[in-house]
Amino acid sequence: MDLRILIVEDDENDTWLLLRYLKNSKLDFTYQTADSAETFEKAIEENTFDIILSDFNIPGFGGDRALNLLNEKGMSIPFVLVSGTIGEEAAVAMMKAGAGDYVMKDNLSRLAEVIKREVAEYKTRNEKIKYQLKSEKLSNIVEASQEIVCTFTDDEKINYLNNSALNFFGFHEIENHSFQISDLLNTEAYEYFKTQICPQVKSNGYWGGELNLLKNTKVEIPFILSIVKHQQNISGEYSIIARNIQELKDNELAIKNSEAEKSKLLEELQNRYERMMEFNYIVSHNMRSPIAHVMGLKNLLSITDMSQEEKEKIITMINDEIKLLDDIIIDLNDILSQKSAINEKIEAVNLPEIYETVKGTLKEEIKKSNAEIQFQIASELHDIKSIEPYIKNIFYTLLSNAIKFRNTENQLKININITKKDDLMVMTFEDNGIGLDMEAHGMYLFGLYKRFHLESEGKGLGLFMAKTQIDSMRGNIICISNLGQGSKFIVSLPLNE
Repeated sequence: MDLRILIVEDDENDTWLLLRYLKNSKLDFTYQTADSAETFEKAIEENTFDIILSDFNIPGFGGDRALNLLNEKGMSIPFVLVSGTIGEEAAVAMMKAGAGDYVMKDNLSRLAEVIKREVAEYKTRNEKIKYQLKSEKLSNIVEASQEIVCTFTDDEKINYLNNSALNFFGFHEIENHSFQISDLLNTEAYEYFKTQICPQVKSNGYWGGELNLLKNTKVEIPFILSIVKHQQNISGEYSIIARNIQELKDNELAIKNSEAEKSKLLEELQNRYERMMEFNYIVSHNMRSPIAHVMGLKNLLSITDMSQEEKEKIITMINDEIKLLDDIIIDLNDILSQKSAINEKIEAVNLPEIYETVKGTLKEEIKKSNAEIQFQIASELHDIKSIEPYIKNIFYTLLSNAIKFRNTENQLKININITKKDDLMVMTFEDNGIGLDMEAHGMYLFGLYKRFHLESEGKGLGLFMAKTQIDSMRGNIICISNLGQGSKFIVSLPLNE
């Protein structure tokens, strides 16, 4: 690339000699001349130059004025005096004012080298200034950053922490203190840093991931970290940039909880809707018949020639229908009073005690049926947290059904087994009773008022109520049964912490 040279000279012969020498020096250049303050000022304002070669003595103008004018405008173009007469004192003053060097006109042999050196040094100074400005700008950005920024060496000594890092870790200053990476992490995280992160950074030059840092050396806060090895530094220096993601984690948890709560509410709405449909079913089907009967029987009482015996019979029939209506209303109250597990009290429940209580309630039925009951439970499930009335009713329903639907030709055997699977409690109630044709009746087994053995007493409400309670506790119940071969009910319930 050609050098752009401004020659400040009033003597045409001196200018010609200077140009002749520069060409002989095989320098590639273009040039412009100035011989007064006006032409000099115009030249530096309208053009860009790599170097200025100026005579010291010019009538009405000179090298000192040219250099002062350059300084006043804040320009740092390399400036070299090329003079025939300049005293040492004047030369020193010019050098102090900013001139790079001076060359005597009667000895131009070193001019080419001076030009090359001054231009090269100027470029170096410019690059250094740009780098310093860039570094200062970057430093200001780093210091003002909300992210934690620090640097450390191979021996894990921290040699820089920005303001955010100092405030977060509770350090007042980095100078005169010896902070280590181990000061920023708990024992487990530091072990992970040593065994996993460091080898990867040293091998690949980078590691990125999530790690907890110790706020004020006490509280763990989650951060996203980037650790980079300084490639230019052979001694081994590394930078950490860390962003606090506690708020993000909290928001994620809030969204997750919100979704879970939303799911619970939707499920509860579905349960309420189903209970409303069951209520509608009872009102439209079960209550209509006894009411119609009562209305019909009431009309019969208006017959004038009816005997007293007939009237008493009708009144008895009316009472029977009213009793049936009362039973239906009681069932309605039981169904509609079923609450979600959200609104029920979760408390400590001792399952062996529940079993003994239910067995005591069914003492006469167990004795009459000559039932043999085996009860097994995993030791860690003796005491759980759940809804005691629900658990008690599930035990009662499944145990009483096993007794009710026994096979009279065999001794009744009931096995109750309670185990833990992952985060679930699994309760199995198995009997050798009369069983059920699941292909024909399985889909209706837990429905309201569904009865499949009409020879046995019951209203078809027990399994419906038990399933409602199991559903409200976010559990599940299934039945495996074959006609004449007994039944197995499996209840799975999540374990509450």
